[in-house]
Amino acid sequence: MIGIVVASFIFGMPAEMAGKAAGYGIAAGLFPLGWIVLNIIFLHRLTTLNGYFGVLQNSISGITEDRRLQLLLVAFCFGAFFEGVTGFGTPVAVTGAILIGLGFSPLAASGLALIANTAPVAYGALGAPVIALSAVTGLELPWTMAG
Repeated sequence: MIGIVVASFIFGMPAEMAGKAAGYGIAAGLFPLGWIVLNIIFLHRLTTLNGYFGVLQNSISGITEDRRLQLLLVAFCFGAFFEGVTGFGTPVAVTGAILIGLGFSPLAASGLALIANTAPVAYGALGAPVIALSAVTGLELPWTMAG
């Protein structure tokens, strides 16, 4: 709302155009999150119906009964893998759901999944500037160089 007012009155943008731009910005911000949540719900329902979610829960709880180690395995390790593969909030959503399935309360599971994701998310997009620089300069990517 403040952005619309600033754009309209300070910079002279037509109010209708400022409203449309704000609506587009809201839609562009919410669409990726909604898409992730929709896919997470679909994946959770699919794996629950065919029994694979139970297999995953039994596998993780079969490794150790210590909830701290379960948290490390699921939220940090599995979440770091998901951060490298997909990013965009998927690691927190998936690991949070798994932690809830392991018996963590929903509030604790979401908070712990967010905390565990702080380290991998810092490196999640680390390769993007290197890839862009390689595309612009024509230099070979470091991980494709012959050693």
